Amino acid sequence: MSDEHFKMGEVEADKENYAGAIECFNKVIQTQNEETKKDFVILHHKRRAECYYKLNNYVEALKDLNQAISKGFDVTESEKYFFMLNHCKLQSDLDNAIDNIERQGLLHSSWDCHRRAMLLKGIRYANIFIGKGIRERSQSADRNKGNRKH
Repeated sequence: MSDEHFKMGEVEADKENYAGAIECFNKVIQTQNEETKKDFVILHHKRRAECYYKLNNYVEALKDLNQAISKGFDVTESEKYFFMLNHCKLQSDLDNAIDNIERQGLLHSSWDCHRRAMLLKGIRYANIFIGKGIRERSQSADRNKGNRKH
């Protein structure tokens, strides 16, 4: 059953229905147990991380990438995942900083937190744009790498 869900998730991801793909990958991951091969566990978390990443949900993407790494995935072996991991870390830290500043702004209206939060949000949006370029370059690199093997 989990193979079917994984294939459905792949189809949904190919159609750029990332939310649908995540639902399918969730079902696959929920059925994993101690007997599930480590390579499959890694693959499932990597694929779900990609979908979260495409939806700019960096926190969840980071969780899945870290889960894959904890199972033995060497992120330094893939340009795509290496950049994805680091971009997720950057965005997650930035999102947390913005949230903290906005909370403090509610507590201390004289601190001018709103202006600082807006500046950081501008950086976040710039990073999303930069991240899109990184994704495109890393996907191109992965395709070229695959072509060189043949």
